Amino acid sequence: MPIDPRTGERLPGEAGLYAGEPGAPAGAPPAGGAGPTGQDLVDRAAEIDQILSPDEMAALGEAEAAMGGEMPPEGAPPAEGEMPTEGGMDMTPLAEALGVPPERAQEIYDAAQQMPQLAGMPVEELAQMLAADIELRMQVEALAAGASDAADAEAAEAEMAAGDMGGGEMPPIPM
Repeated sequence: MPIDPRTGERLPGEAGLYAGEPGAPAGAPPAGGAGPTGQDLVDRAAEIDQILSPDEMAALGEAEAAMGGEMPPEGAPPAEGEMPTEGGMDMTPLAEALGVPPERAQEIYDAAQQMPQLAGMPVEELAQMLAADIELRMQVEALAAGASDAADAEAAEAEMAAGDMGGGEMPPIPM
């Protein structure tokens, strides 16, 4: 019985050949594999049950139930209206009115709070005002972009200061 040297699994067929290959026996499996069988999936589920503790399994069940029975794919953004914000305010109305992602809406909102005529304005009212007045929107977006650029510049300066070895000398090159 041939064994795959990489995986250690038994190769298909008596001679390790797939159906249609020269020298393959009459009962050899088809090439390409049709995927796991039902029994393979049952066996895999049993392995998972053995790996996870009962508490972990219960936590998974609770999380699935809280999500309405469906778990989102890993790395997927939260559902609309569930986007967390720094101030605890929902930026969805602003994001929808301006056609920007919620993160950008938060930046725009923060920039608008720096302008005296917009400071303290509710998100919905700000969204309507910026959607109606393109010049005001451009001013707020420019302010938001400046704040973003300033934050990037500060981060770069902090990295440079942390990496400064004093005297402007270069580190020795290992040989």
